[in-house]
Amino acid sequence: VIYSTAEWSKFSPVVYQAVHGGEKLHDKEALEHISEQFKIAIPDSVKALFTQEIVHNTVIDKENITDEIVKFL
Repeated sequence: VIYSTAEWSKFSPVVYQAVHGGEKLHDKEALEHISEQFKIAIPDSVKALFTQEIVHNTVIDKENITDEIVKFL
């Protein structure tokens, strides 16, 4: 039921926590645990994301979103 509602790899930390309880793992850790436990291959397109260079790393406080959007435009 969990996996039939959405692409499992998109929500892997939440799926891992629902199955195991306890701590919530980061994306890659949760993906690997679920993949191993349930013998489900992680899609190559998802695996590739973890080796890509991070190009968007700016964090904007919610109070400044309007200003940032205007500056971008």
